[in-house]
Amino acid sequence: MRITQSEIRNRKSEIALCLCASVVIFLIGCQPVKTEPAQPQAPMIPYAQLAERYNQRIALIDQISAQTSTTIRWIDDKGDTHFEQGDGVLRWRKPADLSFTIGALGDTKFQLGCNPRKWWMFNLSGDTHIAYRGDMDVPLDSRDRRVLPIPVRPDQLIRLLGVTPLDPAAHAAVESDAGQYRVTFPPEPALGNPRHRLWIDDQFRAVRIAWVNDHDQILAEAKLARFEPLKLQGHPPGAFPAVATVIELSLTESAVTLSLRLNEPTDGKLYNKINDAQFDFDILAKYYKIEQLRLVAPGTAPGSTEPPAPSKPGQSEFFPGASAAPGIPVPGTEPPAEPGP
Repeated sequence: MRITQSEIRNRKSEIALCLCASVVIFLIGCQPVKTEPAQPQAPMIPYAQLAERYNQRIALIDQISAQTSTTIRWIDDKGDTHFEQGDGVLRWRKPADLSFTIGALGDTKFQLGCNPRKWWMFNLSGDTHIAYRGDMDVPLDSRDRRVLPIPVRPDQLIRLLGVTPLDPAAHAAVESDAGQYRVTFPPEPALGNPRHRLWIDDQFRAVRIAWVNDHDQILAEAKLARFEPLKLQGHPPGAFPAVATVIELSLTESAVTLSLRLNEPTDGKLYNKINDAQFDFDILAKYYKIEQLRLVAPGTAPGSTEPPAPSKPGQSEFFPGASAAPGIPVPGTEPPAEPGP
């Protein structure tokens, strides 16, 4: 059977097409599969060792003093949005002393503070200066916090600085999370039994803090960023430990967002000096001419089912002596060591 030249050319074309198709299929099959880059994993170390490295980094930090810029937004029970923005001063002294002011043009509108026993908040924005005070070891839920002019307990701000030492003996779990150590601590009764989580980076700095409930839902979360050297009196610049100067806090239950910026933080031993009066409720109440005291405890919020905490003998709704002698000069208030800003 004879094959014509035309048939031969057609068969060559078919063979060529088959070869081309085979090459294309082969090349497609050899293309690398695109995958998302794997997140680096932090080398796992025991919690006790992690706590030791973390504490070593902050060992020289015993107090912080800084000018601040603050923005706070929150929604009240009526659905109204509130906004406060201002400058002030933050002073912290190890372990649990805090003084934090928010104001504008040198006029203090709010003063938040605590010591190892009490926490307080002064509302100085109205004609009547009011103090809110509570016990450090008494938990408050989101409803109780709404009685405060700013629904954030002052002592919670200390954790957000990322300079609180860790207890190496705590029963904490460590996991690797996107190149960071995620540490989960047991529930904390003083804060209403949430679990505290801490994210630590490879330089052993706290970069994220969260409180979660039993269902692993976030109740509060803070992100720490823009680390800058903390100037320490008597130490060379190379020894200055880094502290976060930008802190973003979000409280889910209270719909609160707080943005805090620390400007040129120091240890408060040479500039913006720290002293005992800045953490003394009685002295501060006289300094800011407090006229009313409102005790904050479980059951003080409108609609609470729990009864208010019983008053102690001789304790009243008002700060004793404050209205009778407002504005009494406080010894030792000369700049820069006055209890106020």
